[in-house]
Amino acid sequence: MSLESQISNLVAAIKETNEFKEFKKAKVSINEYEDLSEEIESFQEKQMKLYNMNIQDEKAKALSLELNRSFMKLSRIPEVHKLLNSGKAFNDMMFKVYKTIGDLLDSEFKK
Repeated sequence: MSLESQISNLVAAIKETNEFKEFKKAKVSINEYEDLSEEIESFQEKQMKLYNMNIQDEKAKALSLELNRSFMKLSRIPEVHKLLNSGKAFNDMMFKVYKTIGDLLDSEFKK
C-alpha cells in the first residue's frame, strides 16, 4: 500500500472522530451567520498581522489590545465559544496523533 493511500486512510479515520465532527459542526454553525463569520475572519487576519509583521511597539500594543477586546466580545457568543472549545479538542487530538507518529518513528530509530 502506498504512503498516499495510507495517509488517505488516516485522514478518513480522523474524520470519523468525535473531535473532528464537533469542530466541523461548530464551523458550519458559524458560517450560518455571515456577519459573525466575517468578524472572526477579520480577527484572525489581525492576529496573523500581529504575529507575522515586525511592527513598532506602540502599534503592536494597540493591535494587541484591540484583539483582546475583540476576543472577549466574540468568546461570549455561544457559537464562537463552541467553536473555540471544539477547536481545542480537535487540536489536542491531532497533537496526540503527531506525538504517536513521532514516538513510533523514534522507536524504529532505536532498533
